[in-house]
Amino acid sequence: MIDASLTKEDALSEKQGILMDKNDGLKGADLLKLGRKLRGMTQDEVASIYGVSRSTYQRWENGASAVSYDDLCAICVGVFKLELDNLRGMKHAA
Repeated sequence: MIDASLTKEDALSEKQGILMDKNDGLKGADLLKLGRKLRGMTQDEVASIYGVSRSTYQRWENGASAVSYDDLCAICVGVFKLELDNLRGMKHAA
């Protein structure tokens, strides 16, 4: 059951399974940045491989625009070659 004290955005994120433990504080943007740094890639490279514009990827990674759960998972697996759960566990590696 979703906690009634959450904002609408947080409730949606929790429902989708991407709201992280409050102690780790990672969001989709943080996971994109972490995965990219772990793989030593530039924003341009990630955007090109995934097939979006550099500005779209930058907005996702900077948190200016929310990345969808489907896009987040696809980038983690298809571009970074990391499962989302594995990336969450690597937050201190970068």
